[in-house]
Amino acid sequence: MTIHPTAIIADNVIFGKNISIGAYSIIKEGVIIGDNTIIESHCTIEHSKIGQNCYIGSNCIIGFPPQDLHDKGIDTWVEIGNNVSIREFCTIHRGTQKGNGKTIIEDNCLLMVYCHVAHDCHIKQNVILTNNVTLGGHVIINPFAILSAFFLVHQNVEIGEMAFCVALNRTAKSIPPFVMVDSCESNARIMKLNTVGLRRNGLSEEAIKQIGWAYNTIKSKPNKEAFVLIEEKAKDFPELRRIIDFYKNTKVPVLAFSKGEVEE
Repeated sequence: MTIHPTAIIADNVIFGKNISIGAYSIIKEGVIIGDNTIIESHCTIEHSKIGQNCYIGSNCIIGFPPQDLHDKGIDTWVEIGNNVSIREFCTIHRGTQKGNGKTIIEDNCLLMVYCHVAHDCHIKQNVILTNNVTLGGHVIINPFAILSAFFLVHQNVEIGEMAFCVALNRTAKSIPPFVMVDSCESNARIMKLNTVGLRRNGLSEEAIKQIGWAYNTIKSKPNKEAFVLIEEKAKDFPELRRIIDFYKNTKVPVLAFSKGEVEE
């Protein structure tokens, strides 16, 4: 274990093996830090459980109270999984009592510089948030989604798996799985399938074709009718089931598609 002499560590912090903590960092009471995790200089961490093999860059603030006028985040936490990289100047606030009590970042995520993760967010495995992404409270981001620089997400929004969100944009509506969201003057819009991301994550060409068909069906028919048609093909293509589940379970309306057919 390597702890810089200027770091301030509470007595009841729980350390794994081979921990490194940089100059002037403050680790407060009850924090848990897993094996092989590196915390650089000038970080302050409280109310947090951090997994193994994580990297936390300089000047990060993790586990501070939620920015919620009605909730002080008493006995709530931030939970960070394994192999997570949180780069310089990120802020991650703990959950609220009226929420689920936790802000969660699962394994293998990357948060680039100046990202903000608000209270009760749940970032699932293998998500990338690039520079200056900002998440409101209670946001859910599903596996392998990528949010580009300065993308803003309103509270309670859900981002589907393998979605790609173009930089300098915002959304107050949920973004379904497997799509690319482009920018326009007023808000985000769905432009086409995220075919590059789908191929990188091992989806077959036939699965990609069926996803495109499913979204064109949703565009052209009422949801109830479209879902019946998609259910039939979901037996052979589980990705289609995940699309239906997303539409049925997300808490806010789903972002509309741009005009014309959904393109690959």
